[in-house]
Amino acid sequence: MTYFNSKTLSTPDGGTNVNWTGNVDTSPQTNAIISDVHSFSPSMANQTWLTFTRAIASRVMVPVTGPANQTLTSFGSNFVMDGQPGLPQLTGAGFNTGNPNAGPVTGSDNYELRDMVTITKGKHNLSLGGEYSLDKTMFSANLNNYGELTFGLTTTTAASSGVLLADFDMGQFSGFEQDAPYTTHISTWHYAAFAQDNYRITPRFTANLGLRWDIDTPPVDAHDRTGSFVPGHASTVFKSIGTSVVPVGDVTVGDKGISRGIIGTSFAHISPRLGFAWDPFGDGKTAIRAAAGIFYGNPAGNEWNQPGNAQPFSVRNNFGNGTSLTHIYNVGFPSTAAGGGIFPYTYSPASPKFFGSQSIEAISPNFKDSSVYQFNLSVQRQLPYKISATAAYVGTLGRHLNTFIDANYAPYATVNSTGGALVGTLGSSAASYEQRRQFDGGINLTPGTLNGITYLISDQTSNYNGLQVSATKTISHGFSVSGFYVWSRALESGEFVENGGMTAQDFGYFGKPFTAANNSMGAVGGGLGEEYGLMNNNRDSNSAISGMWKIDYYHGSNKIVKEVVNGWTISSVAFLQSGLPFSMSAANHNDDSQSSNRPNAVPGVSPKLDPHRCRVCATGGVMSAWYNTAAFTNNGPGLPGGIGPGGADGNVGRNSLQGPGLKDMDAGLLRDVKLYRSTVFQFRAEITNVMNWVNLGQPNGSLTAGGAEGTITGTVGTQRVIQLGGRLTF
Repeated sequence: MTYFNSKTLSTPDGGTNVNWTGNVDTSPQTNAIISDVHSFSPSMANQTWLTFTRAIASRVMVPVTGPANQTLTSFGSNFVMDGQPGLPQLTGAGFNTGNPNAGPVTGSDNYELRDMVTITKGKHNLSLGGEYSLDKTMFSANLNNYGELTFGLTTTTAASSGVLLADFDMGQFSGFEQDAPYTTHISTWHYAAFAQDNYRITPRFTANLGLRWDIDTPPVDAHDRTGSFVPGHASTVFKSIGTSVVPVGDVTVGDKGISRGIIGTSFAHISPRLGFAWDPFGDGKTAIRAAAGIFYGNPAGNEWNQPGNAQPFSVRNNFGNGTSLTHIYNVGFPSTAAGGGIFPYTYSPASPKFFGSQSIEAISPNFKDSSVYQFNLSVQRQLPYKISATAAYVGTLGRHLNTFIDANYAPYATVNSTGGALVGTLGSSAASYEQRRQFDGGINLTPGTLNGITYLISDQTSNYNGLQVSATKTISHGFSVSGFYVWSRALESGEFVENGGMTAQDFGYFGKPFTAANNSMGAVGGGLGEEYGLMNNNRDSNSAISGMWKIDYYHGSNKIVKEVVNGWTISSVAFLQSGLPFSMSAANHNDDSQSSNRPNAVPGVSPKLDPHRCRVCATGGVMSAWYNTAAFTNNGPGLPGGIGPGGADGNVGRNSLQGPGLKDMDAGLLRDVKLYRSTVFQFRAEITNVMNWVNLGQPNGSLTAGGAEGTITGTVGTQRVIQLGGRLTF
């Protein structure tokens, strides 16, 4: 039996350039395990584990000075605090009090029972077992309930003075957001059974045969604060009340086809695992190994929890400008009284609150659990001089990977979402693209209820293929060395995120290309297929070599020489890596709601330049032009090479260029000096970046950088650092 409990506490930092508020972070953790091993016979044993794990983390916002319960109300405002007290965030006029974002209080309790029987019989070593667990995850977040106020001279009120500091003094704000807290309690059950057989078929060949069956129930919120979006389906649970109109397609638990977990439980997660180890020559010096397996995953609580922190379950609105901090709800609210007729907010499906031009969050009813296919093949050989070498191929395929997209993406189109005429000028302004929202689009410059739809999907993919070579020389004559080289490629269908919307050039129709059948705007093409490219952390080449040399060769009779020459240890490690990928970006020439454009490629012009050019030259060097800027041109509707709706999306791929590589070498020098009996003094000299190599940062990949396109202005890593120290052991 084991029991572990810990608690960490951090103090507030005081915000950014105004010493205003901060957070007190608390992180208690508890872990308890009861296990038992019972031997039925010399060849059969059973082991049982009963485990409880609790992990909690919380943030409480506190003022740097004064009472802990201060709010905007403390200064004479009719602001109504909904939830934990806190001071507002103030931004503008050259100051920023920071965003302390009190909460969430989040954590999980995990209960697990696991049992496994091991049986040895002849050439077989069997393991049979099962697992049963319950995971209960809690989220309780205040969000930005304290109020966020922006002073930026964008107010349209006649009371604005036109001077930023004067507006601040008079309480003329250009933006005001206040959120309502939310709470979700999510439970997930897990069941599994497995069997594994290590079968020694011959003395030189062993097979590893396994099969696992996992059953994971979808996460269920105790309060049913979750939902989906199904085009054309009107909710029978949410009720429209007055000006609060439920958007068509926004559905929740109890609506047709929407269960408490949104999706059903899959019983098809059967995972075979196969492998073998083979000594082909029988001399114990060569080994060939291979393995393959399927692994299933299930969504994290923080992903399934997302619908609960958006309308109608919570309020997360920017209510625009205002003329008075004293009467803060006097513009854009149902009531000018304290709380604006909204706060404090309590969710009820019979009277949900929907505000114009706001976002919702939803889970796809077609969501599937992720799966990963892993496989490898390696050859290991023992060589003379205590050297061993290994060459391996490693592959990983990810399928049904999940991410969040904007399912209400507004593409380039010359008509509105119903096929009617656009009002105003076609462009990238909200007034223009809100009319092109696929669902609940704006009419005559009046936005609909829906802005974006942060939508969880699970049809993304990834793949990794790598050649891994390593060699090791174990210590002999005081010397050892080891190193590896990896040549690999890691690709994925987009930059996945766990919450919030991912970045993409074009979201299409629920991530798929637009067709004539799924929209009335004439949009064709686009979608997440444009995002397939290298992972952000991909490095084509990665290598390291390390060595240690212990100098102890003098065996003469001169004690002084022996003490001076022997006893030294020199160690070093060097890293060499190719550069990370980066994407080109352009202005929003496709006039959509995403504003994440890439340019078009100029036919016949290579973007690559020699990376070994002069580093210090004022012109023509790598610092002034890492890539050929002439290889790119702006995207836009109808331009040559363009892709997506109207040919407005750029055809340059995501992460299509590679930045500067990285190299580094560190070294250490150690010497033990025996002083008296067991008293030893150790001298240490450590050097970081021995060669003082300068590693360049990523270049500017924007075509709108005002002449700085392709330039490198920063470095990564550290300069040479020499550190001397000593340690006395007695």
